[in-house]
Amino acid sequence: MTSMHSTTQGSELILGGQKSGKSRRAETLASGWLASAPQRSAVLIATALPYDDEMRQRIGRHQSDRAERLPGLRTVEEPLDLAGALKQLSRPDTRA
Repeated sequence: MTSMHSTTQGSELILGGQKSGKSRRAETLASGWLASAPQRSAVLIATALPYDDEMRQRIGRHQSDRAERLPGLRTVEEPLDLAGALKQLSRPDTRA
């Protein structure tokens, strides 16, 4: 399955099934954004729910891998209130 994305005022909504490249796309965008100006920040809002042990392990692996690859990318886990998280985290110097 391919991922889909839509950009609006510094935020990008990335949708797709498991293993569709959502995290890779988010990390690529965040890396470019962060590299272009040191005062910027980036936030990844993760919406996955850990329904079972396999999903908990996958989420944990994503968190540790992401922290290692891109330490400047902050991750916020918000599986239910995406609109609220975007409202709370959005600032001109931050990509969410």
